[in-house]
Amino acid sequence: MAYSLREESEVALPNWLTFDETTLVLSGMPSIENSKTYTLELTGISSKDGEIKTHFKLIVEPFPKVVIN
Repeated sequence: MAYSLREESEVALPNWLTFDETTLVLSGMPSIENSKTYTLELTGISSKDGEIKTHFKLIVEPFPKVVIN
């Protein structure tokens, strides 16, 4: 089975986000400007079953500011 991941309305992932097709690990370090909800499309392709797609949401929120006095 081969896998790919992209943002639903784009041809790729945002530049701060990576997907390892071998380990199926999604990782990244967004900045505060990247705070939003992303709809991602995961595609699996096999010679037996053809192409299977699913969608999920990735919600990026700003980390709360901590002030220590």
